Amino acid sequence: MIKNITYIIKTIALLAIVFGCSNNSETSKEEEKLELDSLKTEIEQIAATGICSENSDCTYIAFGSKPCGGPEVI
Repeated sequence: MIKNITYIIKTIALLAIVFGCSNNSETSKEEEKLELDSLKTEIEQIAATGICSENSDCTYIAFGSKPCGGPEVI
């Protein structure tokens, strides 16, 4: 009897997890990627308008990331 109750509870929990997930996560991931791409473009445009007259006036930092780690662009 206890095994049956445990089985029923586990089944209900599993079904709640499976059907509780919505497909909106894919949409939000796509929207998030578009927003991040837009922000990256804006950052690159701001960086390209540099105010330094000579290279020695400017300093730089790494921007982005690679799958193995480290900067994507310097």
